[in-house]
This record gives sequence, C-alpha cells and structure tokens, in this order.
Amino acid sequence: MLSSSYQGDVEALQEAVHAARICRDKLSQVRIRSGNIRSATTGTDPESETLRTLHKLEDTMTALFVQLDELRNRVLSPMTRLHDELLQEIFVYCVDVRVPHPNAWLQWDTFDPVILTHVCHQWRTVALNTPVLWSKITLQAVSRSHQTLFDPWHDTILSQDDPTFPQSRRRYNEFIRRAKTCGLRVKLNFIDETPEYERRLTNEFCRLAQCNEIISLRLFTAKKSDDNISTCLEFILPRLQKLEIYQVAPPLTDLDPPDQSITCDKLLSKEWPRLRQLEFRGISLPTRVPLVHAPLPNLRTLKIILTRGVSDNISKLFKFIGLCNTSLERLDVCCGWDWQIEPDTEMALYLPRIEQLELSLGSNPLISILQRIRAPSLKSLGVRPTRGAEESSAAPAVVSALEVFIGSSRCRLETACILGISVIAWKKLAELSPDIRSMTVHLSTAYFSANEEVINLTDDPLQFSKLEEIHDQSELTEQSLRMLLSFVQSRRRLFAGGAMVRPIRCISLRSAQARRAPETQQGWSAIQKELADLIEELIIGPVKWNKATGVWTQWEGSTDEEGPLAVLDHSW
Repeated sequence: MLSSSYQGDVEALQEAVHAARICRDKLSQVRIRSGNIRSATTGTDPESETLRTLHKLEDTMTALFVQLDELRNRVLSPMTRLHDELLQEIFVYCVDVRVPHPNAWLQWDTFDPVILTHVCHQWRTVALNTPVLWSKITLQAVSRSHQTLFDPWHDTILSQDDPTFPQSRRRYNEFIRRAKTCGLRVKLNFIDETPEYERRLTNEFCRLAQCNEIISLRLFTAKKSDDNISTCLEFILPRLQKLEIYQVAPPLTDLDPPDQSITCDKLLSKEWPRLRQLEFRGISLPTRVPLVHAPLPNLRTLKIILTRGVSDNISKLFKFIGLCNTSLERLDVCCGWDWQIEPDTEMALYLPRIEQLELSLGSNPLISILQRIRAPSLKSLGVRPTRGAEESSAAPAVVSALEVFIGSSRCRLETACILGISVIAWKKLAELSPDIRSMTVHLSTAYFSANEEVINLTDDPLQFSKLEEIHDQSELTEQSLRMLLSFVQSRRRLFAGGAMVRPIRCISLRSAQARRAPETQQGWSAIQKELADLIEELIIGPVKWNKATGVWTQWEGSTDEEGPLAVLDHSW
C-alpha cells in the first residue's frame, strides 16, 4: 500500500515538473515589457500594493528629472533671442559710445545706428522704433572730409554745390523722421563759414527748432556769428537742457564793437528754466548779476574754460556760481594763468549739493578759491595747479589752502586728483581724508624739480587703507614701476595677514615706451607683467590688459595721446 502510494506521488511530481519546464520554455520566447509586468500585479495582497506604490514613485521621479533637465537647459544654454525691451535698452546705452576706428588707432568714431539695421529683422525693427538712436543731428555748411570721416551718419552738408548734397539731405530728413517726438541733440558749427552759409544754417536751425524739441545744443562759434547765435537761442530757451558753447574768436580789441562777441551777460539776460548742464569756452564771465530773476534755477553741471585775454577775476566767478549754488552738483573751472586777486577776502561761497569739483588754475586763483568755498557733500576733488616758474614755491600755500577747504567743508572724499603738489599734499590728504578709494598723482621724478620731494608709496603702505585705484599721470620710469609693484605686493601681504587695508585693484599708467631702448622696454614689460598678475585691471595709455583673453584691448576712457606704442609689441 505504501509502496504503490509513494510511486503515484513520484509520477505526479514528475508530471508537474515536466509541465513547468514546458511553460518556462514558452514564456522565454515571449518579449514581455515592464508595463506588462506592472499591470500583472493586480493582486490585493500587501506585496502587490507596495509594488504599485513603488512604481508610481518611480514614474514621478522620472518626470521630475525630465523637468529638471529642461529648466537647466533654459538657464545654462545660450539664448537665441533677446526680448525687444532688453535689446532696446542695449541700443540706447550705445548712443553715446565711441568705437575704435578700423584704420586709425587713436581715432574714435561716433556710434553708427544704421549698422544695427543690417544685422537681422528683429534688430532692424527695434532700432527703427527707438527714436533716441536717431536724435543726433550735425549742422554745418561746408563739407569737411576729416570730420565726415569720424561722423559719417550725423553730418548734414548744406552746400547745394556739393555732389553729396542730395544723399546727405535724404539722410538728414530720415533721421529727423525716425527721432519722432524724442528731443534732438544738435551740433551747430558756425566756424569758418561765409555769411551766406551762416544765414542758411540759422534758417535751417530755426526751422528744425519749430518742428522738433531740441534738448541739447553744442555750438561752435566765432565772434562774427553772434547775431545768428542769438537768433538760434531764442527758439530753444524754454526747453533746452544742455548747452555747450565753444567760441574760438580772438579776444575783443579796441576796433571791435563791444556787442559783437557773445558774453555771459547776453546769455543771462534770458531765463533758462530747464537747463541742467552748461559748458562754455572763450566767453567772458558776467559783469553784472540779474536782479529780476534767477536764470539758472535747475543747473546741475557747470564747466568754465577761460581763455587768455579775457578780463576775469574771482569776484566775477563767484557771482556767476552764486546764481546756481543751491542746485549745482559738479563744477569745473579751467584757466591757464593767474588772475588778479582782489583785496576783498570776506566773500565766501557755500555749495551744499556739489559732489564733484575740478580746478585747473594758477596758484593764486587756486588758493583764493579753495579758501572761500565750502562743499560738505563733496566726494570727488581734482586740483591741477598750472606749472610755472614760481609754482614750486607756491606748493606749500596750495596745500595749506587745501587743508582749510577740506577741514572747513568736513567732506568725505572718495576720489582725489592731486597733481603737481608732490608728497606734501599726499601726507596731508592721508590725515584729512583717509577713506579715499581712487587717487590720481604724479609718481615720477621727471615731473618735479630737483629740490622737490616725490611721493614714495612704500614709505607707509597703511596710508589710505581703502585705496583701490592708482592713476599715475607722470612720465613712465622704471623707478615708478618698481615702486608700484612693491606697493601692490605690500598691500596684498597686509590684506592676507588680516590688516584693515584693501588690496590695489586697478592701476593706470601713461604710455611712453616707444622712446626707450629695446632693452629698457623689455625690463618694463616684465614689471608690467608682474603687476598685471597681481591686480584686476592694468591700463597703459589707451589700452587695457584683458586677463581673461590674454590680449590688449582699446580703452575709451584714456586721455593719453601717445597711443599704445611699444606696449603692444611684446606678448605676455
């Protein structure tokens, strides 16, 4: 019984195993997807429920990873199209930018808005619908090839005999049409013109002023053009915001009628309600102050460049500045000789809002002005005494007046340009304004006489603890280069050691290497290379070292007229 029963169980087991093998072979021949496997878990037991939950979480995680990849690509991948509003802001920023001329290193071209219309359809549409781009207009009566070369699109030639007149007239009209209601910025040139062309210029300007709002005027004039100038200014008095007048005529003589030359008295005979910036050169200061009204209630910037032969003095200057002393934020006064100093020393001038003051004068007027003005909000000060035979002996008096000015004003200077006063002013500024961040000085001995002490930066690296920028306007020498390198290294060591000083970030130098021997140039290049490795920005003349690309690039902010010279001949 037992044996027959056992035998039957074995046979049943063998049949089951055989059937399982056949099923396995058949299943191995079928391609089953993961979705089929997941759908197969249809049971209600806890194990199946757990599997289904895991599968849902896995699907959710996969979808989140896909969205994360899309977001990462949107953020990190380059954009193929800028918004029209952003593109317009970039275009407006470029309006006053000068671009390097392709065939002349030291020449800068006016930005050409027409180029923007040749890039793509979007750029063309945005540029043509941005009136500010087309708001610059130049009016002159004759063709000047050297001026047209650097101002190709903002030049109007009113000479009908010129073969380019039709093309220039069409361009001129198109610019005005594109400017729409945007205020125009006009350059008007009366210099070296015949009476007939002056009349045409005046008529064209008056026609333009009647149809469009002119907010800025740069006026180049001669003494014989003053009647036409008065006519032009009558049309733009209420709306003008910026006025620059450059008079190149010689000073008045006894043979000239007194009303032939434009003066500040003529300008101030009218009220300028919206004028915010005034700059003039070669125009005498007013002899009287208007009593009826304040002609300059909103003036923010005043630049005065006085030429030799005009009888001006401190009293006239102070009376003129007094017309706008409560609103003035920037004042520049430039004069290359000493004025007559009046015995009246009680006159003082309070400038509550002025933030930038630039004085380039002889020692006597410079001392007198510094002793009489007070500017509590001043942040930037530029003092450039004109060099003369007795300037060395006047340096202590200038520094004393500077001390009186800073101490009485109680201002916190951030930028200072002190030229021609050597080490005396450096030490005094370190006491009165230790928070200066940018300094322009002369560091080379070539500028000073033999008995003058020169600034030595390495004497006390802790002076001017917040100093980050040094601009050397003197002749470049190996001694000044090595002093700068040593000073930069000392500041970096002090900063790394925890001292309360900032490392030097930017250094600008004049370029004068072409006049040196090749071996001298190589030595200078090695020092400049060390400087460039230690600071963020190195500027030599009109070029700036780009650490990222390892090449020299043109720098628009330079006033150095010597050019890059041999600094570009060596590669780092």
